[in-house]
Amino acid sequence: MELLDPLLDSWDRNNRITVNLLRAIPVEGLAVRSTPGGHTIAQLFMHLAYNRLAFIEENVPESGVKATAEEWVDENDHGKIERFLDDTSQKVREVARKQLETGTPMAMHYDHPLLFLQHMIWHDGYHHGQIKLALVVAQLRQVVMRVAVGTKLDPHISHLPHLIQGQHLQRSRGRIINPMNFRVRPQQRLRNEKDGARKFVAQKNR
Repeated sequence: MELLDPLLDSWDRNNRITVNLLRAIPVEGLAVRSTPGGHTIAQLFMHLAYNRLAFIEENVPESGVKATAEEWVDENDHGKIERFLDDTSQKVREVARKQLETGTPMAMHYDHPLLFLQHMIWHDGYHHGQIKLALVVAQLRQVVMRVAVGTKLDPHISHLPHLIQGQHLQRSRGRIINPMNFRVRPQQRLRNEKDGARKFVAQKNR
């Protein structure tokens, strides 16, 4: 299957992005929430890892993978969270490869093994945004703004230089993975809006 390796690589990159986001957050940041009564950032990271195991257990019971007893653990040890993410990421990779290579159907939720992998990436991305929102609410956005901008991971930011403070970021094939999306500066956004308005008026007056 020619696309199998790139598909699995996309999953590896997804986990690296998640781990890099975790590494950029200080211990006190793990306790913040996006809403009163909502889950802490630590609980969201643990939920991500737990969810991977739960869906493997339900959909590929012959794998022998079991979900841990607790899902929303308020873990404050970065090392434990990172190991949990890496271990569960590897399990997802192994299961996805086996199911795709053999063409074995999933037991419950998915019509095709590829949909399982897509759901895992989508689910991580959903909570990735939730974690960023919690950081903004807690006024800790500067914590994640200091990490590098990846150069070739996303074609939309391939022209940007590396902005690195520290060497704690993980890499994928030598490329630094960016846990923050590039944001247009307010001045540039204003110029873009003005340019768009001028083009609209010009077209309207034709």
